[in-house]
Amino acid sequence: MSSITANAARILGIDATVGTLEVGKDATLLLSSGDVLDMRTSNIEAAYIQGRQVDLDNKQKALYRKFMGKYGLPIKE
Repeated sequence: MSSITANAARILGIDATVGTLEVGKDATLLLSSGDVLDMRTSNIEAAYIQGRQVDLDNKQKALYRKFMGKYGLPIKE
């Protein structure tokens, strides 16, 4: 049984570089500890675009950690 991404890549004619996880192909991957399509439970742990990890930290997350720690509240990642 072929996966959704493999079939889509084959239809588009780009299956030589994407569509499945194999050595030599571009790895664009998203890791989530919840349902990635559900905004309430989705927590993106890591993201990779063309095999390179994307830094998911930003100013809002830094401010959240700063002020939650300041007031002694538990910090959830």
